[in-house]
Amino acid sequence: MLNVEYPEKVTWVSLLKKMLFDYGFSYVWMWQYVDNDVKFLSEFKQRLHDLYIQEWRTKVEETSQHRLYKHIKENFEFEPYLHMINKGVRVSVTKIRLSSHLFLIERGRWATRRMNVEDRLCTQCNTIEDEFHCLVECTRFVNERKRLLPVSLRIRPSMFEFVKFIKCNESSAMLGQLSMKVMKEYRKTCV
Repeated sequence: MLNVEYPEKVTWVSLLKKMLFDYGFSYVWMWQYVDNDVKFLSEFKQRLHDLYIQEWRTKVEETSQHRLYKHIKENFEFEPYLHMINKGVRVSVTKIRLSSHLFLIERGRWATRRMNVEDRLCTQCNTIEDEFHCLVECTRFVNERKRLLPVSLRIRPSMFEFVKFIKCNESSAMLGQLSMKVMKEYRKTCV
């Protein structure tokens, strides 16, 4: 009735109609009937979920701000590292995963006069100062990573191994401790 009397007005009925049409269930609106309520609701819920995940993946892939995130967050699910009791370690892991830290790769983006990515260089190593560089390569933080970085990353550092390290639930505590130490030293010497 609401949709018929006021077709131009946005109401819960018009929104429901739009949703049914947008998600491929226009027949429900047209017929005003479904054979099996439980089956329809299950299919509709699954369609909403699938489309949300598809939109989420597209947004993650399209953004340049989440260079690392798009390689480590493959599924839309709760991450086990968020259960870590030590808040400082948990926050540090989150900052690395979301690129929400003070390394120049991010600070250069925030600057009043935005720096080009290729100009966001470590003052000591003359390499782009990103998460990989600071946590794995930079000569300033050799002591911080001695016992916290896996052997595979110390001997043959690679972005592939670094992403594996960040994604691994078992190494989250080591990543958190390492990033806490590096970020603490970084604040003292670089900012």
